[in-house]
Amino acid sequence: MKTSRNFDEIDTRKAQIQEEELLTKIGVRLKKLREDSGLTLLDVAFYTYVNMSTLHRLEKGKLSNITTLSLIKICLFFEIDIKDLLV
Repeated sequence: MKTSRNFDEIDTRKAQIQEEELLTKIGVRLKKLREDSGLTLLDVAFYTYVNMSTLHRLEKGKLSNITTLSLIKICLFFEIDIKDLLV
């Protein structure tokens, strides 16, 4: 029988896995957008005012604390809807 503690641990791990998958998907999509546009990380950082290291970590799927404002700036720059990051 599962105790509530075991359930919470399993639930937390599932959420972490989903977060990692989501971040990876977003990172792959952003990198493709950037590369297809012929831009460097520095270019995107310059035009979006999002720190280059933040963009790099986001592209690598290693950034879980990006602000929604930063994501919106990036999406506006690439002229995509935020939901398109998940496609």
